[in-house]
Amino acid sequence: MSESLKYVLDCRFKPERPLDETIGHIVTHVFLVFGVWFALLMTGLLFVGTRFEWAAYVLHGIAWTIMALEISMMVWGSIKLWESGE
Repeated sequence: MSESLKYVLDCRFKPERPLDETIGHIVTHVFLVFGVWFALLMTGLLFVGTRFEWAAYVLHGIAWTIMALEISMMVWGSIKLWESGE
C-alpha cells in the first residue's frame, strides 16, 4: 500500500508532515473516490434501456456503496481528529 494511502486511512495528524502536504493527500483521495463514483454512474447510464439494463443497476450499486464508504470514512476521520483535540 502506498504511503499516502496509509496516511489517509490512518487519519492521524503527523507533526513531521507539513500541513499543506497532508491536505494535498486528503484532497487527492477525495477526488479519486469521487472520480471513480462519477465514472461508474455515467457508465451505468449507458446501459439504461438496453438488454443489459441489469449492468446499470450493478454499476450504480457499486457506485453508491463506494460513496457510502467514503462518507463514513470522512465522518470517522473527523470524529478521530476531534477526539485527539487537534
